[in-house]
Amino acid sequence: MAKKNVLFLILTLILLFRCAPKMVKKPLYDYSGMTREQIKVHKKIEKFITVAQKTGHPLKLSPRTRIDSLRIDKKRKQLVVDFNKAFSYTALRPENVARTYSLVKELLGRKYRDYRLVLRSLQVPIRELIPNFFRKSPHEYDLHRLARPAPRPPQLVRPVRDWQAPAGLQGMNVAVWNSHGWYFNRSVGRWEWQRPRLFETVEDLLSTSFVLPYLVPMLENAGANVFLPRERDVQTHQVVVDNDGGSGGQSFSEQNKDAEHQWQTGEEPGFAVGSGVYPDSMNPFRLGTYRRTMSDTVVTASVIWTPDIPADGEYAVYISFHAADSNVTDARYTVRHAGGESAFLVNQQIGGSTWVYLGTFKFLKGLHPETGSVVLTNQSAQAGLTVTADAVRFGGGMGNIAREGKVSGRPRFIEGARYYLQYAGFPDSLVYDLNGGRNDYKDDYQGRPEFVNYLKGA
Repeated sequence: MAKKNVLFLILTLILLFRCAPKMVKKPLYDYSGMTREQIKVHKKIEKFITVAQKTGHPLKLSPRTRIDSLRIDKKRKQLVVDFNKAFSYTALRPENVARTYSLVKELLGRKYRDYRLVLRSLQVPIRELIPNFFRKSPHEYDLHRLARPAPRPPQLVRPVRDWQAPAGLQGMNVAVWNSHGWYFNRSVGRWEWQRPRLFETVEDLLSTSFVLPYLVPMLENAGANVFLPRERDVQTHQVVVDNDGGSGGQSFSEQNKDAEHQWQTGEEPGFAVGSGVYPDSMNPFRLGTYRRTMSDTVVTASVIWTPDIPADGEYAVYISFHAADSNVTDARYTVRHAGGESAFLVNQQIGGSTWVYLGTFKFLKGLHPETGSVVLTNQSAQAGLTVTADAVRFGGGMGNIAREGKVSGRPRFIEGARYYLQYAGFPDSLVYDLNGGRNDYKDDYQGRPEFVNYLKGA
């Protein structure tokens, strides 16, 4: 009985194998519609592909490279080979393209020596796939690949000074950030460093120790506007002077020479200090108002922000304003400080509703309008436009973003980008709160590039 069962099983397996469809490898190409001559040429091109894939000579081809079509024009003496898209994955250079043509010509033999050979991929000759950078002469450049310079608005902040840096970074905008910072870890409910302590330092501070005092000033001295998603001022004091009332002792005053240039409250929201501590997603640049007036070719209106400086020292000066297309591009700010006066032209058509850095200056303790204030006038090259004025901030200050009711207790320049971006008025869901308030660590490093995207208008 057992022998019969074994025999039955063997016969069943034989029957199954005989009836099973045979695995036939599908050919790479269908030659049925080709002439003998085309098949012969086709196989020579196939040989070229095989050699290139195996040896990397004359160029390293993708294993997926295939021939899409082949055309022999005897009347024009032209032979055109179209490769598929995979051919274009190769790093094409003038040298390996020349060697490719040479090898294919050699494989085709004497019969096609006088033919014009055209090798194509992506429906263009492969020579056109060589990047402009590697082409030997500017006359060979593909002009369609060259960036078309779009009209650029005037630079956001233009210092008025005796020297310029036209061969440096004059007129350029550079975004820089100094890595990680002090952040709120929601899983343990406390503020802490993002990076571990190592050899008596921590990455959160190490990068800052050379980016702020060395790299950023170097770029600015070369003429660039430098934008940081973190606080740049190590000064722990802060005074905000605002038309809605500031922080600490301060004075906000307006002057105008006639009714036409009287300062008025703008229609959109502006900055306000509020309680001074901002919970999740609260935007201080939507808590208050701003002021506006009409520009003139001479000074007919002005604003003066005078802080009550708590201690002698160096303080970063940040201005803010409401931006609009109808604004001036040359709003004239003057910073009066212990070392004299520094003037700036600010493009108020861009960069509104945030802190715009002018510079770091020495100020003396107390109220000193002549040596410790910021002045904005309505003088412009074009009359009849709008000049706007909002808060001015002196100093970096301490962290004031609350997470689960707790502020960091550290200087703002130590904190991660997520918290500064909130204080600077950037929209939460687009820039700094990308994880629904659940993960400040991710928000911090993800928010930095989004900060740049937002600055560019993306």
